[in-house]
Amino acid sequence: MPERKPSGDHNNSINTLSFESCINYLLTNAQRRTHAVFSKGLEEFNVTPGQSAVLEILWTCGDQTPSFLASQLKLELPTLSGVLDKLQKKGFINRIINQENQRTIIVSLTEAGKLLEDPIKERVAILNNKLLKGINDTDRELLFNILNYISSFKDE
Repeated sequence: MPERKPSGDHNNSINTLSFESCINYLLTNAQRRTHAVFSKGLEEFNVTPGQSAVLEILWTCGDQTPSFLASQLKLELPTLSGVLDKLQKKGFINRIINQENQRTIIVSLTEAGKLLEDPIKERVAILNNKLLKGINDTDRELLFNILNYISSFKDE
């Protein structure tokens, strides 16, 4: 079968397969590639992209409840719990009972988790630039705005 190259016109032109103009297909493939690049780039720190996102929130916001972390990451609590389990086993976070409300848990960084902040933030910046190489600042801003718009879509 001859290779088909998507055209700039994404309105089902004759040169574009229908799935190539489907936003789900395009975003899925972009996410798959992005995740692979970030997974490889973060290997030396022994964290996954999802784990680095949890660490990022803790570096920025300080100690937090799992509910807060889940809401920021748009994850279900059971999914987040698995991420926290792995981070705790690696020695990057602690989960302690909240002394003010003993029914809640507080997630905090360990010294090892704190030490990862600068090198991981630097690596994430490098990986972002690698993936966005050749895209000018105006188009980068547009891309982020479009992705944030799609991410906040509510099916009514």
